[in-house]
Amino acid sequence: MSKYIVSGSHGFVGESLVKDLKLKGHTVRRIPHAHYTARFPAFDYFIHLSAYGNRIDQTNHREMINANILQLQWYLLILIKSKFKAFINFSSSSVSLPVQSMYSITKGCGEIICEYYAQKYDMPIVTLRPYTIYGPGDENHLIPTLFEATRTNKAVDIVKEPHHDYVYISDVLAAIHAATNHANKLKGQVLDVGSGISYSNLHIFNKIQALTKKKINVKYVKKMREYDTKKWRANPVKLMKLGWRQKVTIDQGLKNIYAEFRT
Repeated sequence: MSKYIVSGSHGFVGESLVKDLKLKGHTVRRIPHAHYTARFPAFDYFIHLSAYGNRIDQTNHREMINANILQLQWYLLILIKSKFKAFINFSSSSVSLPVQSMYSITKGCGEIICEYYAQKYDMPIVTLRPYTIYGPGDENHLIPTLFEATRTNKAVDIVKEPHHDYVYISDVLAAIHAATNHANKLKGQVLDVGSGISYSNLHIFNKIQALTKKKINVKYVKKMREYDTKKWRANPVKLMKLGWRQKVTIDQGLKNIYAEFRT
């Protein structure tokens, strides 16, 4: 049994991770969002999920800097003299896009900060760069919005062309465990978490409509976000060298969500 600290534990990934860890018999201490402290109790693994700006309604630049840079740096600063097995920082796939946002800029800064502390102080710090995470419990992205629209018939704005590399929540948890198990040899590295295959919004829309056998009321719009692209996909080679493989395909993942959606 290991001791975990999880920041951002009440988000989609955080709740799934905490549940998974507790089922495995581990002890988990949740850290509230934007929480600053002078010290942490002894722990084996620290999973830093806390962030701000990844939702379309989160636009405060000062809060992005505080949550994605200053809080991360504060945690690492007070952990310099601590003994632990791994600190896993969650970044964002948006840092790899040709058009940047303030959110992606702050998450990119977080990656550099982690690399610096890992090398300067020989700390087992690894950054995971997840692509589009989906699964039961997600409420804020395209897939749950489309499933909900099959129930309400509420119109959904959709841009056809943008592509996303979808990675199912259980595969993300497996990536976290792989990173924690190999953190000592990965110090400072960034690992993409995704399949390497991307699907357009229109493709996902068609899949969900075919799966549910219900017509979804959509409104096609030309553009919603400056940074959207057709080339948004992971390069999971580093993660695969650790033994990680995508186990849940997009078709199986959508079936899993629909099965829970109907209950």
